[in-house]
Amino acid sequence: MVVYPSHRFLCLTFLQAYQILQDFDEAATAFQKVLSIEPTNKAAQTQLVQTRKKLKTLKEKEKKRYANMFEKLAASDGDKGQEEEQATK
Repeated sequence: MVVYPSHRFLCLTFLQAYQILQDFDEAATAFQKVLSIEPTNKAAQTQLVQTRKKLKTLKEKEKKRYANMFEKLAASDGDKGQEEEQATK
């Protein structure tokens, strides 16, 4: 867990770094910190919404990627099992 500074500009620097690194979880946390310091910051509110959308999209892509990977592994394991059964017959 990262300890965020209480100064708004330092939090914004963290935000930019997290967005460049595509670490959207930490970026959302940093946006929330900025909003706790300055609740009326419209830019931070807008960016928080956009960051949450990016995070959701990223998680959906990962879910699809890993679902396909496990299906392929299960299929290849099934093929190996069938080959072993035929070899033992």
